[in-house]
Amino acid sequence: MPQDAAIAFLLGVNYPWLNYAQDFGGGPWGHRGISAPENQAQVAQDFAAIRDSGATTVRWCLFGDGRAGFLTEKGIPRKPDALLFKDVDAVLSLAANCGLKLCLSLIDFLWLQDHGGKRVGHATELLLQSAAGREAFREHILIPLFREFRAHSSLFAWEIANEPEWAIREFHRERPAKMHLADFRVFAREVAQAVHATRMGSRVARDRIGFLPGALLSGDRGPGICEYWQAARCAARARQTFVARRTSCPRCCS
Repeated sequence: MPQDAAIAFLLGVNYPWLNYAQDFGGGPWGHRGISAPENQAQVAQDFAAIRDSGATTVRWCLFGDGRAGFLTEKGIPRKPDALLFKDVDAVLSLAANCGLKLCLSLIDFLWLQDHGGKRVGHATELLLQSAAGREAFREHILIPLFREFRAHSSLFAWEIANEPEWAIREFHRERPAKMHLADFRVFAREVAQAVHATRMGSRVARDRIGFLPGALLSGDRGPGICEYWQAARCAARARQTFVARRTSCPRCCS
């Protein structure tokens, strides 16, 4: 646990997405991001319910499986698209209006997997399978993102990956899990270092299972995340407040 007792325990809500992997930036199917007026209205309503329930922190997935939010040239990420920062700013502003802090989870394990064409694909689905792709994504997309929002009062932390163990072959023998633990550790460490190099108050959070190997983020002392679903459901029922929104889950419905 972090040494700062003020962040030893946080009451939060896992609000994974409004539209999976399309909440931030434009994509192959157009713009469905948080800055769209209809989405701002929905999120404002949900954030108010989260605040009224007593929670103070919200965890939200940012790039998901990598289908939106940045521009590429010959398959290599070159820069954030025109809507990425606008959408991130919108969700942070909505959080600020409700006195909430956001933990933004950068990538989903689905983007770290190799599905061999068995899922509905997109142009950058295999980007993170190569060291060059991971480096370009970090340098041209993540670092500008970290710099842009490093001082935002509603940004609590960046989480590097959601459930990365599902993509790591030392943990799972299913075919999509092709990334080696050593390669992911290098990527995670470099992302954490990039946050630390640009931060003004933001932290690096480790996924609740993603730090199982002990020193997955060697030297990092960011907060871990633990979800206790049963307690959250009971609290929501008792107060008749927020029930987390989920659209069709890409893990089960693809």
